[in-house]
Amino acid sequence: MISVGNDAEADVSSAMPENMPLWWRGPGGWFHLLVAVAVVAWLWSWSVPGTQFLVMISSSLVLAVGVGLWGIHFVAFVVARRRGRPTSGAPRFLLAPVAGTIALALVAANVPLDARWSLSRSAFRDVAEDALQDDDYLSTDDRRIGLYTVDDVYSQGEVVIFSIRAGGFIGPAGFAYLPKGPLPGVGDARLNQPRFTHIGGPWYTFTAHF
Repeated sequence: MISVGNDAEADVSSAMPENMPLWWRGPGGWFHLLVAVAVVAWLWSWSVPGTQFLVMISSSLVLAVGVGLWGIHFVAFVVARRRGRPTSGAPRFLLAPVAGTIALALVAANVPLDARWSLSRSAFRDVAEDALQDDDYLSTDDRRIGLYTVDDVYSQGEVVIFSIRAGGFIGPAGFAYLPKGPLPGVGDARLNQPRFTHIGGPWYTFTAHF
């Protein structure tokens, strides 16, 4: 009995040189590991009000380098293939673009912030309830609330403001408990021109200027 499939596989294997140049193969595991780490860091940088600027910039630079390497590799791969060189792993070129597209879609839909906040909301609610027990409550001690590191917490009437470490680009950023919404003057005691965005119930994010 003749095994055509096995013979074909043997012919393909014999056609592949043992020391195939890197450019004749699709991107390898180390490249995709680097991309995965950079993408996760980039998504994490968007999980705070505003953005974690340094993390966002550093991960963006790594991804930019990755895009450049991917492009050079892809061109060299296509050229080798057109010249009849033995190549392998073409489908692996799709992994990085798909990951990048998914990451962009997640940020556009505000998923990183929504997911991290949903896991932290109950902890913020507990702190807000405690802060409202005292008039003009103020705490400037760094503390961990949920999945966020908070620089300071203060109350202003029925309002509680939480400033998040590394949450702003040009000024403070964080979360605000505003049961009556962002009324004029809210947060002005310690914030310069705060801008509030509703994220559900009495909760808002804010960014402000120095």
